[in-house]
Amino acid sequence: MIFMLTTVQIQIPEAMKPYVTNETADAALQRNALLLYPYILKRKISHGKAAEILERV
Repeated sequence: MIFMLTTVQIQIPEAMKPYVTNETADAALQRNALLLYPYILKRKISHGKAAEILERV
């Protein structure tokens, strides 16, 4: 099964730029998990669904 990746642009404070560019695979996974977390809190997706999404990358 092939999973497609997409690019999303976000606006961040300039001071954050050094921390979110040129990141490792582990840092990218952590960032993506943090992006999903509010949806888990709102019960829009489950922890299991978030894990499925993250393991595909």
